[in-house]
Amino acid sequence: MRLQRTAIVLQLLSILLITSVLIAQEATETPEGSTPEVTSEFLVTPEMTAHPQAEAIPPEIAAHMDDWALPNRDYANTRAVPISTINSGNVDEIEVVWSFSIPGRAAYGAAASAPVIVAGVVYFQDLASNVFAIDLYTGEVLWERLYDRNVIGPNGVGIGYGKVFAITGVDTFAALDMMTGQEVWVRTTGDRPTGAFQPVAYGGYAYYTTQAGVAGSGENSFRGYQPGTSGHIYALDPDTGEIAWEFQTVEEGFWGNPEVNSGAGIWFPPAIDTATGLTFWGTGNPAPFPGTFDFPNATSRPEPNLYANSLIALQHDSGELIWYNYVNPNDLFDLDLQISPILATVTIGGIARNVVIASGKLGYIIAMDRETGATLWNTPVGIHQNDDIESIPPGEAITVYPGVLGGVETPMAYADGIIYAPVLNLPTEYDATAFGSADGSEAVAAANERTPIGQGTSELVALDAVTGQVLWSHEFDSDMYGGATVVSDLVFVATFDGMIYALNRASGEIVWSYQAPAGINAWPAVADNTIVWAAGFGNNPSLIALRLPLDQGQSTPEAEATQTPEATQDAEATAETTPGADAAATAQPETEPDDEQASSEFISVDAENQTVTLTVIAAYDSTNGGLNFNGYANGGATYVVPEGWTVNVNFENRADLPHSAMIVPQDAVDQQQLPDPVFEGAAIGDPYAGVTGTAEFSFTASEVGTYALACGVPGHAASGHWIVFEVGSSDAQPAFQTGS
Repeated sequence: MRLQRTAIVLQLLSILLITSVLIAQEATETPEGSTPEVTSEFLVTPEMTAHPQAEAIPPEIAAHMDDWALPNRDYANTRAVPISTINSGNVDEIEVVWSFSIPGRAAYGAAASAPVIVAGVVYFQDLASNVFAIDLYTGEVLWERLYDRNVIGPNGVGIGYGKVFAITGVDTFAALDMMTGQEVWVRTTGDRPTGAFQPVAYGGYAYYTTQAGVAGSGENSFRGYQPGTSGHIYALDPDTGEIAWEFQTVEEGFWGNPEVNSGAGIWFPPAIDTATGLTFWGTGNPAPFPGTFDFPNATSRPEPNLYANSLIALQHDSGELIWYNYVNPNDLFDLDLQISPILATVTIGGIARNVVIASGKLGYIIAMDRETGATLWNTPVGIHQNDDIESIPPGEAITVYPGVLGGVETPMAYADGIIYAPVLNLPTEYDATAFGSADGSEAVAAANERTPIGQGTSELVALDAVTGQVLWSHEFDSDMYGGATVVSDLVFVATFDGMIYALNRASGEIVWSYQAPAGINAWPAVADNTIVWAAGFGNNPSLIALRLPLDQGQSTPEAEATQTPEATQDAEATAETTPGADAAATAQPETEPDDEQASSEFISVDAENQTVTLTVIAAYDSTNGGLNFNGYANGGATYVVPEGWTVNVNFENRADLPHSAMIVPQDAVDQQQLPDPVFEGAAIGDPYAGVTGTAEFSFTASEVGTYALACGVPGHAASGHWIVFEVGSSDAQPAFQTGS
């Protein structure tokens, strides 16, 4: 449901301006262990100069460090709220206190990141790039800025210097006024694609990134791993959007072959050491992977492929490279070090030592010395199979764990010397040429087609931060894309089937669970004893707030008694005079194909031979975030076919992401994983993997009934990617009808 209301002035609670703030990472006492061996391979350690950062934290963040003012709560990315009234003794009492229906949907659902929370306000972005300010206590929308530009994610917003920083499409960075949502500035990225990063403000800059690929040259499209493309890190002036510095994550020359190679995108926010000014970034994989028809087994990119699969330390105010640790050489399989690293101080041999902890799809958790980048320990987690081979024999196909969406895919948490890592055991099938791919874009599509999303298992693993020793692991029978979050003596996780779990931090035992209204591939924020979590995969994508009842030791928050004032005349005038303000603040009607055109374009009839041919186009336009057939979704159109007729389906997918078509029971569309087709042959070859081009299939409509023509890629039908398929009596008139 689209929200249609005029943006009103958001009255933030008074922000205490702190003129001198120095946040040092808190030392944590942990069990002593022997000093691990330090490795130096692929390590650069120039002399490091300390840069005291006494006033570098934006005032909104400095004054609200007890809220969730950053993507992972703090600059150390701990995702931990050590003090909360929510604990293992009362967690079964928490309940949903409000729910916000998320309007924007894209290929990976409606939401894929955490909100930020300051001064009783939740700032949230959906996967159609729409940005909202929501009252933490009531769920009331205070303002909204609607873009309706689908992105891959994970995206999200950052705050600081009076602004909300966001990526508002595949090729635009923007800053919005925190009070009103009005745009302060917009910067285009040109042909560098983005839409997969949550900005962070620090030290007088706003940090943004782009990924490896090509944006749509004015159209909202993203073609990943095009030759000669790299990830980029940008430090922008928060007031103007001007670039202060940028860092290209692939070395100049693209490992000797810019006509083929690419990679090293930046997908997640950095950790920032507020004592030294160092920023720590995990980078993505080199490409193409495993190779192409002309360059099998990565022969286009001889090692080393710097700075892919690396943790890199950059000085925050200059972008100067201080050190890097290249952790995964000879990577054939998209095994990134992509998630946000964690900063901690642990006691090793009686000495406090500053460390940075990194991980990603490679399925290893690695602790490094924060000053030099030297590896202290390296622990594998999850299933590993064929991920360390250096070449695939010609003509063979192999199964690899972790796959392109496996390993540690989403953020870890850290508290009291313990790391909590959500691990996904999901495989991908590969051959040496990415099944005959011509370039990196085709290669990644081939990998996605051969990854059974929604059919994996997962585990939450707890590790000792001193030694890397696994303390416990709890297994789940669903994909885990919900990150890890510590609240008191609990650690919260969520799985793709929409289940939220709270586990005892000491034992890994599940003490509470909750079925969300949709599947989950996002992680929460926690403030004022309220957990705000997006459940974005399904027919009812929602941002929900979980809280203890007020009689469970809570007092009514002060902000709850504060009325949100009416929009002032000045604010209304600003909205009227700001270019594009009306268009952004009001939901636009979804485009629908003309009925007369639809009836001829999407169906043809051969009555003499009792045959009907259906043209089924996935991602026909942007309706429902591109999850549509012929421009319709959620049962908004119907194919009618007489019983006993032959049905030929010509399927076309206009999106870069895989889609498919199959005929299933209509009541199955809410399921993340669809059942087998109801008629023999009534699906493309592998409907669960999908395709990125065209496919055909034929079947006989042998039984009268009302069914669904649905996308079989896990989660897509549940997000609305289906229309009605009706088999009428033998004398029914074949038709393509619009309207639910």
